[in-house]
Amino acid sequence: MAGLIMPLIVVAAAAAVEYQGTVQAKIHAQSSLDAATLAAARSFASGATQDEAENIGKKFAENSFDHKLVDVSSFEMTL
Repeated sequence: MAGLIMPLIVVAAAAAVEYQGTVQAKIHAQSSLDAATLAAARSFASGATQDEAENIGKKFAENSFDHKLVDVSSFEMTL
């Protein structure tokens, strides 16, 4: 009986670890996008033009992400 249950437990544990990694990646991505948006808004409020503020936000996002995981060139930022 243990021989039948053990593979199920191993698969369930592996799935839990994979899910946790996915959740952590999502949290990191959301935090990075929030920070980039705040950086762009702060620069816009300080007198930067809309284009300058968007570029600041995009640069901030590019520096925050692991480029192997996320391509930020397709992000569109609107203030």
